[in-house]
Amino acid sequence: KRSLASWVRQLPVQHFQTQADHLLVPTENTSHTAFVQTAEAVAYNEDEGTVAQKNLILYKYTKMQKLNEEFIMYNTTNFESWLVQALARAEAVTENTIFTTGIGTTAPEGVLVGATVANTTATTDIILPAELSAFFGYLGAGYNVQSECGVLMANVTKWYLRGIAASAGAFVYQSTPDGMISNDQLLGYKIVVDDDLEPYTTASAKCIVFGNWNYYGVVEKPGMIVQRNPYLYMATGQIGLFASIFRGGGVLQSEAFYYLTNHA
Repeated sequence: KRSLASWVRQLPVQHFQTQADHLLVPTENTSHTAFVQTAEAVAYNEDEGTVAQKNLILYKYTKMQKLNEEFIMYNTTNFESWLVQALARAEAVTENTIFTTGIGTTAPEGVLVGATVANTTATTDIILPAELSAFFGYLGAGYNVQSECGVLMANVTKWYLRGIAASAGAFVYQSTPDGMISNDQLLGYKIVVDDDLEPYTTASAKCIVFGNWNYYGVVEKPGMIVQRNPYLYMATGQIGLFASIFRGGGVLQSEAFYYLTNHA
């Protein structure tokens, strides 16, 4: 359930696991320039690229809930199986929020914080094919690798674009031959839904993100810890369940991500 609903589980982001409280990830700071034409017996040109580090700090996220003793005693449904899926959905909701809009100082750095602004639509509530083409063109050729790139948007934005496909031309929105909506594409790139992005109907919204997702890093402590405490709330006939996860993340290269802004 988590992997079906969390966008970082659907796009080719860099996943790291650690038991530490943070992880230093090497990043490219200054890129290598082109090779230099050199005559015979002439010294090599020295022009190194430089590296930097991205400090991905892990933050703790928790959830507590209480169950009545009577519910546990008389429950005839498969409650444990339901609870596992419910917690997984909650985990996905958490990941979508922190990896989209996290401020990057006291929380993970969301992609909107680390991405670069591209163009702005001319009209609120309307996204033209020419505006989409211009938007996709902001991503440099060095990053525009189709297998690594994808498009992130709210569900309402996705279905709006799906609706204008007929008039705008098939090149804009492609439905896959198998009919699976989850595999639909925009200009040939995979679409992933993220309702933490504002929809195209919101003025000044950063409504669509496009980029190379290999340059977004997610770090986590493996698994989710779920602890059962039958004593803490015994006086009121309740049992406490305590669940926790640790997550961190951030953009590893800002020029690998761009967002489309809606008209004010």
